[in-house]
Amino acid sequence: MAEVRILVVEDEGIITLQIQTMLRSMGYDVCGKASSGQEAIDKASAMRSDLILMDVTLQDSIDGIEAARRIVARFNTPVVFVSGCADSETLQRAAEVGYFAYVSKPFTERVLDSAIKMTIRKYGLEGDRRNPEKAEAS
Repeated sequence: MAEVRILVVEDEGIITLQIQTMLRSMGYDVCGKASSGQEAIDKASAMRSDLILMDVTLQDSIDGIEAARRIVARFNTPVVFVSGCADSETLQRAAEVGYFAYVSKPFTERVLDSAIKMTIRKYGLEGDRRNPEKAEAS
């Protein structure tokens, strides 16, 4: 299996660094990071990552759920939400996007790895269909 490329979207710098360190130690390729909803959308377009790890609460006019909705609609890239918010309204909004996993903060490396692996398995071999540019390059 090729290395999984993950875009990290988190607006807290220290948390971004912690997540990147965790992901790299688990063998994932952190292909980029974003700290706002709009930046996440722009980088999703430019990078065509395999998966996006998205904080729900971003200090921006576009929160993580809205950014994910736009990214999934446009690129069909799977999203794993990470958040300290697990209230029913937030979970409902996230569910409407069609997220693949929801990880509550604080989380362990093991919990994060499990969520990512489940997302990879669930998404399976559809990666080439999701990103036609990747399929054409093959």
